[in-house]
Amino acid sequence: MIQKDIEQNSSVMGQANPSINILQEAQSLIYGDRQEQYGNAQRNFGDIGKLWEPILGKAVSPEEVALCLLQLKVARALNDTRLERPIKRDTIVDLAGYAGCIEKIQNGV
Repeated sequence: MIQKDIEQNSSVMGQANPSINILQEAQSLIYGDRQEQYGNAQRNFGDIGKLWEPILGKAVSPEEVALCLLQLKVARALNDTRLERPIKRDTIVDLAGYAGCIEKIQNGV
């Protein structure tokens, strides 16, 4: 029931919906739209890790992929603060989403 409510209240056409919080929005994405688009987080992040292996010269685990993507978002947030502008909501949602992906990977979901 809660999941359906979150999905109905999620962002439309890229506009944040103030009726749900950032964590709810991230959860609705990683258990809804993103899961439907990209499939299982373990498998998807594992595929990304395999593509990164030749570049980095080492095996890259699905958790390491998620951590690197988190760092990408942190770098973007730092850029916003350097430019003295608010951190974009989308960036914060993505940070929460990648943290949630780590949980999904660890739980095999």
